[in-house]
Amino acid sequence: LSGRLPFAGPDPTELENKIKSAQFDLTKCYPNASQNAALFLKRVLCMFPATRPTVKECHANPWLQDNYLMKLRRQTLTFTTARLKEFLVHHQRKRSETLTRHRVLLRSYSNTLNQPGSSGTTAAAQ
Repeated sequence: LSGRLPFAGPDPTELENKIKSAQFDLTKCYPNASQNAALFLKRVLCMFPATRPTVKECHANPWLQDNYLMKLRRQTLTFTTARLKEFLVHHQRKRSETLTRHRVLLRSYSNTLNQPGSSGTTAAAQ
């Protein structure tokens, strides 16, 4: 959650006592942790092994499920963004091709108008 251990102490003996008695302050260790994360950590770091959740229960925990869903959303968003970029590149290429065609047509029409004796010149002069 933050890159820090939940237990801290100035000497190894005090640190060991804090771990054995499950003494930690989540608000100091992980001030930005969600409520689901805090509840999960409290259950996992419980002093009594019999009351700790099993691996299966841990995997079913809402906090871990939320992270899984967020990862799926991120992947979907990345996929959507990639598809949007592909569409924009394709659309831009088609616009460029159309613009080139229009320029060629305008140039050929302009050349037709500027040629002496063409019907376009007499029509434009009238």
